[in-house]
Amino acid sequence: MAEVHPEGNLHSKFYPEITEDSFNLILQSTPQVKKLEKELSAQIPEIEAFSIHHKGNGEHIFFNVKKGTRLTQFV
Repeated sequence: MAEVHPEGNLHSKFYPEITEDSFNLILQSTPQVKKLEKELSAQIPEIEAFSIHHKGNGEHIFFNVKKGTRLTQFV
């Protein structure tokens, strides 16, 4: 039997930076992901990038796009 920790729910009060009505790509932090974070932040400011430290799994980088954001100009 496993015990569930409230911190495991990404849409909880533990992670207020993760909003409803958004699309999130979540990647475990690596040097390559940190490089991607810098590149995307510079090229596509509509994508908000931030990191969180998950209690059981370490640092993760979130790439967050709010509902209704148009990214077609970057494709």
